[in-house]
Amino acid sequence: MAQKTDTWPGVSFGASFWGRPRGERRGAEVRLDKAFIWAGERWRIPAVYVCGKGLVADFLLRVPPRRVRAFLRRYGPLAEQAETDKALCAELEAANPLAARLSAKAVWNGRALAPVRTCRACWAPFAGSDAPQELAALLAHYGCDPAFGWAAVRAAFPWAAARHGALRTLAFELEDEAHDVYGPAFTVSGPGQTLAVRHPLTGETYTLTVTKWEPRCTHTIPDEQCEHPSCFAALHYTLDPQPQPGLLRVADCAPADASRPKNAGPYAPQARADFALALLADPDAPGEEIAVSSLRFAHADTVTWRACFSVRTKPPIHVHCAP
Repeated sequence: MAQKTDTWPGVSFGASFWGRPRGERRGAEVRLDKAFIWAGERWRIPAVYVCGKGLVADFLLRVPPRRVRAFLRRYGPLAEQAETDKALCAELEAANPLAARLSAKAVWNGRALAPVRTCRACWAPFAGSDAPQELAALLAHYGCDPAFGWAAVRAAFPWAAARHGALRTLAFELEDEAHDVYGPAFTVSGPGQTLAVRHPLTGETYTLTVTKWEPRCTHTIPDEQCEHPSCFAALHYTLDPQPQPGLLRVADCAPADASRPKNAGPYAPQARADFALALLADPDAPGEEIAVSSLRFAHADTVTWRACFSVRTKPPIHVHCAP
């Protein structure tokens, strides 16, 4: 078991795991050492910090080394491919045992506090000399065994009132953050085409009906250094039954074309990928949805789409910490 050291920098309201803003005072540490099981995983809330601007809480997930090794064996060779494959990237993120998907609400003396900022970090048990010293200090301060993997989440909650009072009761409401799960790829032949889209967890099936498919162009921001793609496809469709808002969307499988430097040379700006960030078309009828493809320099003859579900795999949990 790691021993505490004097390298702990303390925690202020604006602190991340990599440091705290210069001049910002440390918060008063309140040790909790609250351990709990959430969906079969071992979690800890080692401490909270009472600061002038609000409350800061640290959440730690302990991960057995075998799970980290199994993940690296399976997905390590696919890391480069995942950079251009949205579905694979989402699968990798969902399978990562050190990706702590957690959103928290604090309840201080019966009053709910919403988070204003969250940061994350992780510790791989066999990182060796590549291990960040800031996380080594965190594990030492909280007495965590560095032979395990650890996922850390730090959340900052502003006070709901100027006078928050001394700690009498403290609890946290935790929810699993939604992540994307992609369905099989498909292409569109034209209006009237239908296909079945199945929810990966519930098994519920939605019928997607194509109502229109059209190539479109958008205006790009003037840029003296780079050319940016402006062509995209707009897929109009309906779903039956209609899913809950935010549950299901349709996305282009391929990434956008990278911007092209206008002047080639050793000091030319590096190419980057551009994406359609806004809704660039309006529905034609009530209940109609629109999917917008990635931006390209020329219209693609065929766009490969996937249905994408936003899912949560863990139920909400109430964690009582004090008294």
